[in-house]
Amino acid sequence: MRARRFVSVLLSAAIALSLWGATVSLAAENPSGTAAAVTQTAPVNDLTAAKNAIHQTLTNMDASVSLSQYNLTEQQFSDLYDEVLREDPWLFYVEGCTYHASKAGIVVDMIPRNTYDKETVQKMTEELKKSMQAALSCIEPNMTATEKVVQVHNYLALTCAYDYDNYQTNSIPKDSYTAYGALVKRVAVCQGYSLAFELLMQQLGIPCAIVESDSMNHAWNAVQLDGSWYHVDVTWDDAAPDQPGQYSVDMLLTSDAKASNSENQHKDWTNLPEPAYSTILDNRDWKQFISQMETKYRSNTSLLVDTASYTCKKGATYVFKVQVSPGQIVVARPTDRTVARVELVSAEAGGTYYFRLEGLKAGSTNIEVIAESGKTVKFPLTVQGALYECDTSGRLTLQPGQTYYFKMTYTNPGALILPSVTTGNGAISVKLAKTQGNYAIYAVSAAANAAGQQTYVYATYGGGAPAPQFSVQVAS
Repeated sequence: MRARRFVSVLLSAAIALSLWGATVSLAAENPSGTAAAVTQTAPVNDLTAAKNAIHQTLTNMDASVSLSQYNLTEQQFSDLYDEVLREDPWLFYVEGCTYHASKAGIVVDMIPRNTYDKETVQKMTEELKKSMQAALSCIEPNMTATEKVVQVHNYLALTCAYDYDNYQTNSIPKDSYTAYGALVKRVAVCQGYSLAFELLMQQLGIPCAIVESDSMNHAWNAVQLDGSWYHVDVTWDDAAPDQPGQYSVDMLLTSDAKASNSENQHKDWTNLPEPAYSTILDNRDWKQFISQMETKYRSNTSLLVDTASYTCKKGATYVFKVQVSPGQIVVARPTDRTVARVELVSAEAGGTYYFRLEGLKAGSTNIEVIAESGKTVKFPLTVQGALYECDTSGRLTLQPGQTYYFKMTYTNPGALILPSVTTGNGAISVKLAKTQGNYAIYAVSAAANAAGQQTYVYATYGGGAPAPQFSVQVAS
């Protein structure tokens, strides 16, 4: 079944003020409590300056920004905020904002709200850069612009899975709406696919935009080639539930006419820079085109994996190496996603990939490694027991100055558990309180001036990847 039947709930879930992020909400506050009466609008030059101010504030993760000097109406502010998030895939951490409006309906300031703190965002940004470089390692320097678009389309369709399980349970996490989710976590909905595609096009210097349809509850891309705009919808061309190694080309570089035909059914779109009138690529045999690209750039295909089988504990991580012919796209994933997780660590131009797998629960599965050519290698994975268990989960609320004790039980006393917090300002801290036998007691404390702070407590076992245990919220 195609992903088109299971597009993101993003657009319908967002309030009218912003289309970007199901968890994004902008709340207007009118200090006077009276109805706003719009009397004037901002000129174009002020709109440009205001957009730059909004963008800079979100990029710097500033606490707030004054906007009164730009004379923005609430609708103008909404449109600018929407444009900034739609045009900058690096703002994956922005969760929303609050603004204040005057009696005349003029926006006076913006107070951003971010999902993560600066330290976490820095780490995630580095992960996104590495994943972006991995995607671009499949681009040959002498490829045409059309070949680059096709290659990026194929890369995302092969390496990213539609977040089908969370879609079914209406529990799509914030990351799935971002380029980070699509390129790093390899799971996304239409917004994540679109932002990741846009990010890669920006790096390649190919004009790209994100197109939206409220009636379809969907988002996709448009690219400009030789002066003409075309639709590209990777989500539409990826299967849901995911089918490793398979994708279609129904919405690859299409005109308006083909995008809206009875097969593709796209309609009521906005934000397309210019109409996609050109039909010159509508009848292109893309499968033959891709086959010719394979012959042209990858005439000799090989695929080697340095691991024949692996056994680990729940919570343990392991890095394995894949060597493939240069330029090949490689996918690695478990056949049972509940038993293990596989993430790309790095990719080198010579065809060397490193993947990290993590045991999630006791059980067995196969790790599939699939090259773009279709060549596949599998190795069995067995996950045994738990490395550790934490007696606290979910969300913990503390009062300023309060300390809470939690217990970590682990199977190997010789391997050290290192709980840590994501905040770097010391407002919330974790310290060892007691060790005995195979467990340790830790104290998580909120400083007296930590009102309103929030973070996550992570546990690192024996040098493995940090795993979130629970969130901490300090009451205001």
